[in-house]
Amino acid sequence: MAAFTKRILGGTGLKVGPLGLAASYGAPAEAFEEAFEKGCNYFYLGSGRHKAGMRRAIRNLCRQGQRDRLVITIQTYARFGFLTEWFFKRNLRSIW
Repeated sequence: MAAFTKRILGGTGLKVGPLGLAASYGAPAEAFEEAFEKGCNYFYLGSGRHKAGMRRAIRNLCRQGQRDRLVITIQTYARFGFLTEWFFKRNLRSIW
């Protein structure tokens, strides 16, 4: 199967495939890693998505030296701006 063609994500300059993945449906790490190998590098890690597969895949890919190729989106339901940093850091810690 051919890999996805990368494109620029808005005004960020980041290159992503046309398909992103979220973690809420509970796929195993191997599924996310296979998608990454085929060009899917945009991973959506929301505050309510506590399935371990994506987090494990992100850890594995980073340990393989692939961090620069990953684009990880972290979402929060914080209703107050001052909580956004706390949610962001909590999600980052949950990956490692």
